[in-house]
Amino acid sequence: MLLKINGLDISDIDKCYICGSFGSSLDLEDAIRIGLIPKISFEKIFVLGNAAGTGAKLMLISEKARKIGEEIVDKAKFIELASDKDFMKTWIRNLDFPNNL
Repeated sequence: MLLKINGLDISDIDKCYICGSFGSSLDLEDAIRIGLIPKISFEKIFVLGNAAGTGAKLMLISEKARKIGEEIVDKAKFIELASDKDFMKTWIRNLDFPNNL
């Protein structure tokens, strides 16, 4: 959905960052298989753990980190997937559960 909303294709993904405790506990193979993460090479996926906590600490101690953070905020946009009329259809269509469950 995020690729579609931004007019991009899966081939446009150079890196995929997975953050937080949820991301840290994911089985990447399973996450790709069920469509949670796009079907991309494992070499492009980076699990970062508590990136928000680390970022907050860096913002407190580094003026350079604050400047980078401000630049990211200026570029970031909020996307409400739950209100997108195609979200559920796209999610279901891309699920790939094995036949032996």
